[in-house]
Amino acid sequence: YVDRVVAGEFFDSTLTVQLRNGFAVHGVLQDYFPDSETGGWASLIVWENPEYNKNS
Repeated sequence: YVDRVVAGEFFDSTLTVQLRNGFAVHGVLQDYFPDSETGGWASLIVWENPEYNKNS
């Protein structure tokens, strides 16, 4: 499912918006939160801050 959202084949009201805002999927998490709509799955997404300088 997540791969198809990333590829633009599916629209996900949360994940698609975050991807358009520069987030990237770094994995999926099983049993993250017990709910029937997601089956307990979640996407691990990361936004790299372009202003962050690890050397400062």
